[in-house]
Amino acid sequence: MSFFHDCWDSVRGNVRNCLTTPLTKKRLLIFGGIFVAFVLFIVILVVCLNGGSSSPAAQGSDALNNGPLTFGLVDNSWLKTTYINKINENLAKIEEKLNLKSYIESKLGAMIWSVGASNCAQASQKDAVSQTLEGIDAAKRLASSLGNLILASGTQDMTEAKANSKVAMLISLDGGYTIDSRLGVLRMFRDLGVRVMTLTGNCSTPWASSSSLTTFGKAVVGEA
Repeated sequence: MSFFHDCWDSVRGNVRNCLTTPLTKKRLLIFGGIFVAFVLFIVILVVCLNGGSSSPAAQGSDALNNGPLTFGLVDNSWLKTTYINKINENLAKIEEKLNLKSYIESKLGAMIWSVGASNCAQASQKDAVSQTLEGIDAAKRLASSLGNLILASGTQDMTEAKANSKVAMLISLDGGYTIDSRLGVLRMFRDLGVRVMTLTGNCSTPWASSSSLTTFGKAVVGEA
């Protein structure tokens, strides 16, 4: 505090000198500069004091309140393996398994909901597209059945879900194998509500691996 005390003594001394000596243009400029510096000092001091009063926990809470925290990837393979996508018949059990209430209490705003085949290596050779379509259908039916879950197609939906204490669901393709190396299928999936796609995931494709993209692979990325 000695620094602030010295600054105050200096300001007070200069003001006293200005008031006890004839007021010239030079002294008027000095007095004006001192006044501006004093005002800036007070503003900075107030800002610093207000900022210091907020704990890291409070700052984190504010961040969660102002922006939708997104759960990067929800493992929902159990929905198919356990309930065979029978949403209506098992809604109570599915709702308990998801436990969306705890997500909302934790201020989670959105989740990435992955769809695809149960075995990508096998599906990529035959029915990857049809299995993915089933996953999209299940995700949409689930979102329409649960009152606190909203199928999101963009940031506006995510913001509205957050404002209404709900969780936004963004459908994601489990891997590039789901489009069967066809851009038309990728565009169709987008029309159905898909907003995210993992290029490789658990399986490489003829156009994408963990370290490279072919010309077609770059075209896939370009569709985004």
